[in-house]
Amino acid sequence: MLDWIVKQPEKSILTLARSTAERPPQPGDAVNGPFIVSKLQVGPLVDAKGLNPIYSYMNESTSPGPGVFGPSHVFVVNRLGGNGNREAVHIEADSSVGQVGDQIVGGLAAGRIVAGSGTAYGWNPYARVDAIAGPGSQAIGQEVNVDVRRDVAAKVGVQIVDVTTSTGEGTSIDAALLFSRQTGARGFQTGIQFGYNGKDPQAAIDAGYGIRSGGTLINALPTTLSLQAGLDLSGVQKPFTDAAVKLAAGNTIRFGANGMGGSVSSRTSSEGGSILFDANSTILDFGGGQQNKFGPTGYTTTGSITEAAPATPARSSASCAVGQHAWDANYEYRCVATNHWKRAPLSDF
Repeated sequence: MLDWIVKQPEKSILTLARSTAERPPQPGDAVNGPFIVSKLQVGPLVDAKGLNPIYSYMNESTSPGPGVFGPSHVFVVNRLGGNGNREAVHIEADSSVGQVGDQIVGGLAAGRIVAGSGTAYGWNPYARVDAIAGPGSQAIGQEVNVDVRRDVAAKVGVQIVDVTTSTGEGTSIDAALLFSRQTGARGFQTGIQFGYNGKDPQAAIDAGYGIRSGGTLINALPTTLSLQAGLDLSGVQKPFTDAAVKLAAGNTIRFGANGMGGSVSSRTSSEGGSILFDANSTILDFGGGQQNKFGPTGYTTTGSITEAAPATPARSSASCAVGQHAWDANYEYRCVATNHWKRAPLSDF
């Protein structure tokens, strides 16, 4: 059983007809459907804002069953030959007299729950590649193209806005961007990817990040919010087989404005050190199996301690804190009390 949209121009009526025929029903055919679902009117009907758009109304009360969507306005374009790109529906809003602040929207889709329960989807693209399709096919759920031919105040690929009237929250899931998969689906190899690897079949896509040189991959602007975490991976049930965060050698994690708050970096690509937080202790591994452990019982090392430069206290009463250590070619110095040094001579052996 197939659902088709039939337009009967003489009546300005769109009818949802059901047919088992291989072709859609034609105007004048007997309608094998339960009811007229839509009326199309252009002209004298004016809305509350004085506009005169095309109005199309539908009322329906069917029960399509689980996994099946009920009747709607259906546009089917079946390609039988030719080559090149195709569009099933083209919606465009052009403006040549727009003012600053005007919003020119090419298309707006809204799913609304006015009573009862359910899930409202504003827009639900569906890209499908059947099993018999060619091996070079692609499935892209949605592509957003930006064509800016002069400098503008804002250039954004995707903008997600929680509007003024949105005063509720998600008690189970509350996320601006959510990645998921249905039971049985294979899932994606990568959650978020910047750039192609040069193997993309679309020749128009460059093997680059899509972000110009000197730009930033992810940028969090200043905010007065008190956030719980910047990046939370605690929900991962199993350890990462490689690393939770991975950087190439020579890269740095910086803190503060312009990195003035300090940094953590690595210059080696092999046998690099690590910092391990163990139970009640911190272990510094400097590579090559040499570990240095700091814990409540003191400091333990598997290698030697090197104090690179000598430091000779000027006198026994020189400023110092208890436990401070110093040395020179002749003596070892230890601060035994506040501003009180003692020394022991060094000798060959």
